[in-house]
Amino acid sequence: MPFVKRSVEPQLLYRHHPAPRVGDGALFEDLCSISNLALSRTLRQLSDLARHACSIFQELENDVLSTHQRVRGLQSKISHLQLTTSELDAKQEAVHLVHETWSTRPDPPDLVHETWSTRPDPPDLVHET
Repeated sequence: MPFVKRSVEPQLLYRHHPAPRVGDGALFEDLCSISNLALSRTLRQLSDLARHACSIFQELENDVLSTHQRVRGLQSKISHLQLTTSELDAKQEAVHLVHETWSTRPDPPDLVHETWSTRPDPPDLVHET
């Protein structure tokens, strides 16, 4: 489950907190000043969003580059193995068995053998077919 790295939420654009009045005039007297405030806040949010997008794309690029490097390493290993196996000839090279008793099961230790031999019989099945 991925963890949240960043949280982007829109902010209120047109709401302003009333400042204390200086003299008789209000802080926002006309529609032009209110629209300028809204546009400046919109541009600020867009710049923050662009900064977050740039950060996300940089992380994505780093992940893609690291994956590309790992894939190149695996491709070189595979090509080396293909070259090595193409040079081998089964008629000329003897195959040595590392362990000849792979198919046979070794005897269990004495304690395990005693436990198995003294175990109680399994219970009878209620529904036999």
